[in-house]
Amino acid sequence: MTVLVHNFTGHPISIARIKIIVRKLLLLVGLRQVSLGVSFVSPQQSKALNFRYRRKRRPTTILTFIYSTGKVIQGDMVLCLPVIFREAKAHKKNGKESLLYILLHGLLHLKGYDHKNSRDQKRMELIEARLMHKLNVSKFKYLNI
Repeated sequence: MTVLVHNFTGHPISIARIKIIVRKLLLLVGLRQVSLGVSFVSPQQSKALNFRYRRKRRPTTILTFIYSTGKVIQGDMVLCLPVIFREAKAHKKNGKESLLYILLHGLLHLKGYDHKNSRDQKRMELIEARLMHKLNVSKFKYLNI
């Protein structure tokens, strides 16, 4: 299991803590043979990537890119913390728990799940809810990023 974390925001992020969290979440979703890049970007960078790959003119919480689904799954996840925390606040949710949820969401995409239709969306939401329930967020003492 290889996890590389990059911070392109100019704001301090604990790369070591993010690696620990991502590795725990990878085990939770059953991904052990993985080479994963996790990048944190600004809202402007997120918006540009979201337009380039999804033709949406707004920043997004996460984009997941899958390069290989062979024996070792290879991919990247690009996250935008300001958007994650803004959406959490708008929905009256804890920002750090929202970060865990978004990371799980991206890892499920990496595992092959999607939400292009309502059936797949319900299935993915059920899995996300079950995994979030399994997580004891208080155990994530490393969540101070």
